[in-house]
Amino acid sequence: MTNVTLDRVIHAPLDRVWASWDAFGDFDAFNPALKSSHLLHDSAASGLGAQRRCDMKDGKTYVEENIIGYEPEAKMVVAVTKGNMPLKSAVAEITFQAEGPSATRVRFAMDFEPKGLMGHLMAPMMKAMMRKVITNVLAGNADYLKQPALAEAA
Repeated sequence: MTNVTLDRVIHAPLDRVWASWDAFGDFDAFNPALKSSHLLHDSAASGLGAQRRCDMKDGKTYVEENIIGYEPEAKMVVAVTKGNMPLKSAVAEITFQAEGPSATRVRFAMDFEPKGLMGHLMAPMMKAMMRKVITNVLAGNADYLKQPALAEAA
């Protein structure tokens, strides 16, 4: 199993940061790698068991994900359940901690296992790629929360 863990302080209150992640089907709103994301079937909008599909900008790659751990305004654990990435398994734990009234620390820890011998040989490259993806997601979330309409809604 390979792990990538990154964290970032986002300059927005905990409830706003959590709400942006908790809108589970709308992950494409701040993930720059995605062309689209949406809830699957009759999935709940969020919470334990919610399911979504994320389609990457390349038009070919996708993953389906399921919330397998959920503590409101504290933690969300998301497992990749299906997709065409070279992953045998992948689980992300995203934790949220207030850093005062207008800042939130978001920690994104992903454990993944590549598929097959070739995947294991490519693990160091995949780790670097995942690090970049997570960095971009955290930056995208910070930028998303700076949008004037979102700031006024708070």
